[in-house]
Order: sequence, then structure tokens, then C-alpha cells
Amino acid sequence: MVYVDRVEIMNLLGLILQGLLWQNLRDPQKARRLAGLRGDVLIRADRMRVTLRLRDGDVWILRGEAGPPDAHVEGTLRALLHVALGKGLFAPALRGEVSAGGRVGLILRLLPLLRVDDGH
Repeated sequence: MVYVDRVEIMNLLGLILQGLLWQNLRDPQKARRLAGLRGDVLIRADRMRVTLRLRDGDVWILRGEAGPPDAHVEGTLRALLHVALGKGLFAPALRGEVSAGGRVGLILRLLPLLRVDDGH
């Protein structure tokens, strides 16, 4: 399940992530992937910040930083949208437009849930 904390003040980044998660978690296989994830992931896009709190198969989307994250991703909104559209992570990373730290394995396991579903 996906929950947005204080949706009335959520930034654009959080609303985009909400839509991607809702879309992807309709797939039972992807929902099972989420069940095994636990931790806080901070995502920074330009001046926007969102924390994804992963607990017991649920995702809480929190505006801003909610304490020290277990992992973090940072980049321009354009570069992160490039990744979400399935156009690849490596080119933006090589150009320095996207970076990650902390528990990178957590990010890599979460990444398929943050991509646009192409129907395949």
C-alpha cells in the first residue's frame, strides 16, 4: 500500500513517485518485491526532497528529510525522470546528473518500482 503524508502539501516529486508506485504495485510480483524492503530512502531532485519509508510491504511518502536515511538518491528532476521512463541509469550517472549513496542495494531493489510500466 502507498500512503502520502500530508498530501495537501506534497511536492511534485512526491506526487510523481506516488503515481509510479500505485501503478507498479498493482502487479502482484512487484508488490512481493516491496514486501522484502525496509528502510528510509531520501530522494532529492533539484530543490525537492522526499523520503520513502519502506515498512512491512507499505511505502510512506514523506515530504522532506525524515531523519537520517538508509540510502539516498540525488539528481536533477530531468535526470530522475529519464531513469523513471526506463531510459537507463548509467548515462545520467556518468554525466554526474544522478548520484546515490548509503545502502545502494536497497535503491537497486526499489528502482523497478519507480519506473513507468511499459506493459511488458
